[in-house]
Parts: sequence; structure tokens; C-alpha cells
Amino acid sequence: MTQRSGFAVLLPVIIILTGCKGASRADSKPRIVLPGTARTIDFPGSFTTVLLEGHATQGDVAVVEFLVAPRSFGAPPHVHHDEDEYFYVLEGEIRFLDEGKTVVAPAGTFAAMTRGHLHAFWNASDRPARLLMAVAPGEFATFFDEVVAELRASKSLNSAAIGQTMARFAQKHNIVMYPDRVPEEAKPFLPR
Repeated sequence: MTQRSGFAVLLPVIIILTGCKGASRADSKPRIVLPGTARTIDFPGSFTTVLLEGHATQGDVAVVEFLVAPRSFGAPPHVHHDEDEYFYVLEGEIRFLDEGKTVVAPAGTFAAMTRGHLHAFWNASDRPARLLMAVAPGEFATFFDEVVAELRASKSLNSAAIGQTMARFAQKHNIVMYPDRVPEEAKPFLPR
């Protein structure tokens, strides 16, 4: 897939997420984010780069890039009740849990994980994978900062503490976690 065709796929997604209201808002400014200039978060399981903050678009959308390490989880099974997440696999291969089935998603795959829909993702390969995620409304992107700040403050980096912290902030954001729905094939990639 060429870079141009990838852009053609992403452009409609971003337009849909921003609401297509027709009128531009004076308080929303265009942004060009050059490589290496975005804010990064060392989130458990995937290095996260915030390309567009939710507040920069009045909360309509946030755009985040994930670097998911080889043979690791990106996000455990969960359901959002207030947000829609849209993923585009940039490099490598990701596995998505889509309700009850696992889908192998190579580079160029697009996945719309809408609210009320059980999903998860992980990297079962021996290579890193990169994902672009747009989330609407964009206020949800603060979840990553909240979890990392809590983990740093508590200085607890064991898997139980990480899981409890993620579950607490998930509940705050009206997300239900389903640890019992991790597929057998994904269990080896859970943090220990």
C-alpha cells in the first residue's frame, strides 16, 4: 500500500470524526505535527504518542499513535459506553478481538470499534507494530495520562497494580473491562 492510499483511507475517518458540521470554529486551530515533536506517554504495553489532543478540537476527536511491543498486549477486552475508537494499522500486524472472534490485522487494516462493542488488541508477532487511533469524543485521551500519573505516584509497576489502576480509570470513563474475555491465544501476552 502506498502512502497516498493510506492517506486516502484516513482522511474520510478524520472528517467523519470531527462531525462534518460544515462551519469551522474560530477557536480550533490547524495543527501540523512533525516527527518527534508530539507529546509521548510511556503507557504500559504500548508507547503512546498524542498527535492531536481532544481539547485542541473542542473534544470532538483525539488522535494517538501506539507502538505495541512484540508479543504484548495493547488493550485488554473492554467496552466503551461513551466513545468510538477507530484504528489504522500502520506497520506490523495486530490482532483485534471483535466481540467473540479474533481478526489478524496486517498493515493497512482499518477497524472501527464503536461504543457498546467488545474489543481488545495485542501484538502476537516478533516485530513491533504501530497503530493510529482516533477516538471521539476526544476527551477520552486523558485516560492514558491519568493511568500513567497514578502508576508513577504509587510507584507500583507490577501487573496487578497496573490492572487495578487501569480498571479504576476505565470505570471513571464509563468503560467496562472484561478480563475473563481474553482469548486463549492472547493470554501468553498479558503482563505478568
